[in-house]
Amino acid sequence: MEPSCPHQCTEPKSRNIMSGAIEQKIREAKKKYAQGEGVFNQEQEDSDLFKWLETCLERAKKRKYNDILVHLATIGKAMENRPTEDIELTLSKSEVRIAVFMARAFEDSAAIWFLQDLTIDTLRKTKGREYKRILANLKTEKERPMKKQKTSEWEIDDEEFEKWLNGENEFLEGVEEV
Repeated sequence: MEPSCPHQCTEPKSRNIMSGAIEQKIREAKKKYAQGEGVFNQEQEDSDLFKWLETCLERAKKRKYNDILVHLATIGKAMENRPTEDIELTLSKSEVRIAVFMARAFEDSAAIWFLQDLTIDTLRKTKGREYKRILANLKTEKERPMKKQKTSEWEIDDEEFEKWLNGENEFLEGVEEV
């Protein structure tokens, strides 16, 4: 017997793919924001005017829900900052979940402007446990220590190094322990 509401009954494998895609879109948006890329930095340069306009239009279409998502994230942050206050807003249960999710996923809601192809419908279909998994994955990466860059144990004074190159000093005379 097939389910009476097939849009709500999604295979677990496809749900994992969908939540993985949401997570990836969030990571990409955060990366673009962190790199200082402007949301509206579409200078025409030497490109054909109509190709450039088409590119701008396509980018705008991919980001058409971001205004709503920024507002929902702002509401989510307000809800988390004031958990005991009643909120006199008319939000559906799914909008509340989306608001809290977006607030937790983005420390700085300005990064939301860089999201592409993330729709309200996709977020509405995402289940609570999927939100939790995405947030856990994002948090794990954020808390994961960056690889420590190797620094040399020795510092070479430039002047002493020049003397060594010219044969005026032995090698170790120009090396000091850091």
